Amino acid sequence: MFRRFCLLVVSFLFIYVKSGFPQPQETEPSITSRLQRDTILIGDQITFSIEVKSIKPLRVVFPNFTDSLGNGVEVVGIPTVDSLAKANYHHYSMDMLITAFDSGTLVVPSIPVVLASCHTTDTLFTQPHALHVNLVPRDTTLKEIYDIKPPIAEPLTFAEVAPLVGSGLLLAALVVLLVLYVRSRKQNKPFLNLFKPKEPPHLVALRELEQLRNEKLWANENHKLFYTRLVDILRKYMEGRFGINAPEQTTSEILSELERIEYDFGHLKEELRELLVISDLVKFAKHVPLIQENEKNMNFAFDFVNSTRPVETPEIPATTDDTGQQLQDAQSENQTTNKLS
Repeated sequence: MFRRFCLLVVSFLFIYVKSGFPQPQETEPSITSRLQRDTILIGDQITFSIEVKSIKPLRVVFPNFTDSLGNGVEVVGIPTVDSLAKANYHHYSMDMLITAFDSGTLVVPSIPVVLASCHTTDTLFTQPHALHVNLVPRDTTLKEIYDIKPPIAEPLTFAEVAPLVGSGLLLAALVVLLVLYVRSRKQNKPFLNLFKPKEPPHLVALRELEQLRNEKLWANENHKLFYTRLVDILRKYMEGRFGINAPEQTTSEILSELERIEYDFGHLKEELRELLVISDLVKFAKHVPLIQENEKNMNFAFDFVNSTRPVETPEIPATTDDTGQQLQDAQSENQTTNKLS
């Protein structure tokens, strides 16, 4: 019995020794850093990596590098951060491209990384790394070193000259237009004939009345169309000549407006009243006038325009003799009559 017990104990010890002692599990987080290589040429780019390893998940805050790690080590682009869980460990890593433009031995400094859990916050630091930066070796196949070539003179192109020429032409055109505008203002003429002077209302009315007469609407049975067009021509004429809103007013409103105008219409006002009344009867009461009545109203429209049109006074040169003085007095009298009209 005792021998059997000793045999079991020896067998257990043999198996325990053969399987090896169990290694204690690492509980604290660790940090490592490495360079892709420790020797580069000026301007070469290599990867600098930082890795944090922990059993439990952590919130790892890597520093924010914009353009440099210091000590002449430059950061290229934006670092990439990644995390991975495998084999009961959580791995957090940051990779960045670095370069240097000064030769010699540079030091990648120690970088702090903040680790935060539910209850604690800690900071781990990477170990510094030496980075050897070498100059680009000289090309031994070249026998001589030449000076830098001066800039090459290039002929002017159209794209370079066009803005200057265009600005000069535009400035010259503006000067010419300004001179023409001032001259046209002094001569009281339209500028470049772009803006025609407004045609006098009596010329427009006489032309439209003549066209209406040639169509001979007054001699057929279409009385409504004839009086509509005839009165519309007179309404537009009164609007342009006397400044009243005749096209939008009724017969009574038009006659009231004419009463307030300082103008001697004489018998024309009463005849205009008859024409407007007949027009309203034809358009709204189906009144049928005689052909002689239509012809009379047609002739009255011409008389109304010709009798109330502005009086044009010819220009009279100024003189110092008696004859010239008489002409000037006549001109003043005509201007006074024109103002009254």
